[in-house]
Amino acid sequence: MKTLVIGDLHLEDKYKGYLEAQHNCIKDIVYLEKPSVVVFLGDIFQFRKPDPATLIELDNLLNSIAMMPSITAIYLLRGNHDSATKSDTCITALSIFDKGRVNVISSTKFIIDLNYLFIPHYEEELMILARINQFRKMNLINNDTIIFGHFGFEGCLNTAGEEDFKISPEDFDCTTILGHIHKPDKKGNIIVLGTPYSTCFQEVDYSHQYAIIDHNRKIELKPINFGPRYLTFPLEALEANKDFINDTKYFTILRVLLSKLDGFDTLDLRKKLLEEYKVKFVDMKYLPFLDDKVNQSSYYTPETLTELTDDIIDKYISEQKTSIPEADLRKGLELLKNETQKDLH
Repeated sequence: MKTLVIGDLHLEDKYKGYLEAQHNCIKDIVYLEKPSVVVFLGDIFQFRKPDPATLIELDNLLNSIAMMPSITAIYLLRGNHDSATKSDTCITALSIFDKGRVNVISSTKFIIDLNYLFIPHYEEELMILARINQFRKMNLINNDTIIFGHFGFEGCLNTAGEEDFKISPEDFDCTTILGHIHKPDKKGNIIVLGTPYSTCFQEVDYSHQYAIIDHNRKIELKPINFGPRYLTFPLEALEANKDFINDTKYFTILRVLLSKLDGFDTLDLRKKLLEEYKVKFVDMKYLPFLDDKVNQSSYYTPETLTELTDDIIDKYISEQKTSIPEADLRKGLELLKNETQKDLH
């Protein structure tokens, strides 16, 4: 028996053709591997309340997979993006797909025949350890058990750069494959699979993979070199990277970094780039004119500010390193002070 494991899909009708590209990427992986079991690790949707187009696309994807002769079961974990609210027990949009070979995991479930333990997302992380201990006491968890979950652990960061879980990796004494964290990682018995494609510009440097578990419980991680991707290049670097950008295996969303305000019309530039490069969308972003780190003040207030005072302004200016003239900086801070005083009154 072969099991295919795929990370967070974050299905979204974001750009024209984007949702279809997500669908095709996943379908191509399944058709290539011809597994018996497919596991999706949660965050099937980007939004808690997905639009009709996204629901229809997921339905089409699941139907096309379920009809494959090799498929015996498909498991969809409930991720934090899949719940209508932050309640751990709420009904999700995934519920309508729980039929036939498709199994939606909204609460912890142990599949004895597979020796798989499925743990969906829980806002209260203590529930995760409680569920694992529950099955340990029932003597169901052993060295061959594989846990599939949608949560993080101590030391890992979510897409926003925040550490939102405090569970120790040492609490997992058997192989655990996780969704939720988008950047692939490995810690002890934990494998963070990551997303099958980049889902935003913050992930342009992430690698992408899926996992295959064979009949001997051996796990192989395979790279994904097609599907949706986000790229970021300075305008002046586009020509040198043209072949890479134009790789037709990908559905490419390109962000172009601009270092000056004048010299061209951004609408004309976008149109020109869409004609010259095989990308689906071009996003423009201006680079900062000042180095943020160099221009920051080292002064920090001891508590949250509700009002900007003359004393705070003086301390901020005395510890600043910016090339902005002090008179201009003080003038700007005075304007902010006056606005905060208006709000207070």
